Amino acid sequence: MSLADEKLDNYNLNTMSEEELKNLRHFLFEERIALINEKKAQEEFYEKFMAERLSFREEMKQLNSKVLSERKRLKEEQAFFDKKLMILQSGFANLEMDRKAFLKEKEKYEKNKQTISNTVIDNSALFAGVTSYLGLRKRYKELIRIFHPDNLDGDNNMAIAIKEEYDRLREKF
Repeated sequence: MSLADEKLDNYNLNTMSEEELKNLRHFLFEERIALINEKKAQEEFYEKFMAERLSFREEMKQLNSKVLSERKRLKEEQAFFDKKLMILQSGFANLEMDRKAFLKEKEKYEKNKQTISNTVIDNSALFAGVTSYLGLRKRYKELIRIFHPDNLDGDNNMAIAIKEEYDRLREKF
């Protein structure tokens, strides 16, 4: 029950004086203005609320689209990363296979080198056709350049054999 209803109940309109009726009308007018203002305030609040709700929905749509695009981008980056990882893994596997093949080849080479150095070489064949001391020196220098142990394909045993044969033939000349 409102204040106006209480006042109306307390007074009988027929028994009220002119002044009291005037005060009552003034009171009702003020109440009506207050209700109208409150209604306007509620409508404004409702309009603001609806505008905010609409802007919130738009903002949510934008954020959802951003989230979806970021998820898509992340998924693409993950796929790209996985491809790169697979390429690297296969590359490392190929490198490992190549390394093993190289080690086997090196092992074969070392065995072959050892068997060549272990074979008995006719030392006189090294200096075959040499008839002078100058020819002997020239052949010795050529052979040492080839078989010196500091060279990549050098062989210590072969260098010793060349030196011994050179010393023997040098005494002869």
